[in-house]
Amino acid sequence: MKKILFVLALISINAHADWRLIHTDASNGKYFIDQTNIALVDGFQRVWVMNNLDKPNAQGARSFRSVEEYDCIKNTARVMQIAAFDGEMGGGNVLARRHGNGQWSTPEEGSVDKIIMLEACQSNK
Repeated sequence: MKKILFVLALISINAHADWRLIHTDASNGKYFIDQTNIALVDGFQRVWVMNNLDKPNAQGARSFRSVEEYDCIKNTARVMQIAAFDGEMGGGNVLARRHGNGQWSTPEEGSVDKIIMLEACQSNK
């Protein structure tokens, strides 16, 4: 039942998302955050992130959608859930998904993770 609810949440989030481009990497992969779904949850900033690839990766994934949490005081981050899709911007079929609280890590300066963290933590102010 949890898997069904997760898939339904992933599908419905696109319909109500306000995706804002925040970074384009060297391989033309684009990273977006959903401005309508940034929230303070249990003291952590939670944000929906979309990674849209220029072309499918080796596993056939064209995009990834994740829920990430940021501890703005400790400057750490973790992925709460992630799903891979064969279509652009979370469209098409779900190829894989992972649930769980993930491990806390410190994003490196200049990395896309650090850029997302700064955006998420800025919205807390």
